[in-house]
Amino acid sequence: MSDQDTQAIRAAAVLYTPEMTERSVLAAFAEEQKTKGLKVGGLVQQDHLDDQGIKDGIDAIAVDTGEHIPLKRPTESDFINGVCSLDHSALTESTGALRRAINNKADLIIVEKFGEQEQKGAGLADEILSAMAEGIPILILVPASALEQWNRFSGGLADLLPYSPEAIGRWWDGIRAE
Repeated sequence: MSDQDTQAIRAAAVLYTPEMTERSVLAAFAEEQKTKGLKVGGLVQQDHLDDQGIKDGIDAIAVDTGEHIPLKRPTESDFINGVCSLDHSALTESTGALRRAINNKADLIIVEKFGEQEQKGAGLADEILSAMAEGIPILILVPASALEQWNRFSGGLADLLPYSPEAIGRWWDGIRAE
């Protein structure tokens, strides 16, 4: 197989810790690239607030369409019992945004985040690997506590970035220069 037959892995894990309360860097970066006319796809997450402005869940938001997909809507019983309230069918529905980005040959794919399901090879895992195999640049938010799982998952082929707009911008500038 020649070098022309292989796709370069153009993936970066953006590491974060639970102490980081501001997590809008990837969403802001995606919007910035869209304003430059680039095709950006994937998913970001946003807290869902109730009528009183209190967090009552998490939505996945398709970067290309703005569609909100309710990933978590915990009940009072879920809170009391410490039950994960992830809606697995909503997570499955959200994979459509990644498949659409891959099929449309997006310039960049954003995935927020490499969560418990992806760490187990479920959730968005297949779509993340497909984007990597296609050579589509992909930025993935990865909890620092899951770095070992991420490295196993990615074969250690992805770049590791700190959670900063400057680091993401430098990585992107390098990708665009290829």
